[in-house]
Amino acid sequence: MDDWHDAQPLKVQPNLPDCLPDLELTNLSVGDTTVGLRFWRDGEQTQWEVTHLDGELEVYT
Repeated sequence: MDDWHDAQPLKVQPNLPDCLPDLELTNLSVGDTTVGLRFWRDGEQTQWEVTHLDGELEVYT
């Protein structure tokens, strides 16, 4: 059985404004999980990545 099926979901829909080219969130608590997320602008798009994950969490867009 895959562990990610039991993970709590976290949906991200990042859209950084022009005046904020990047943003990093650290030690964000989601249930029993701690996560770090980094967002940055790439042209007109906002990209993101998980920088830290302690627990079970499925991060998706």
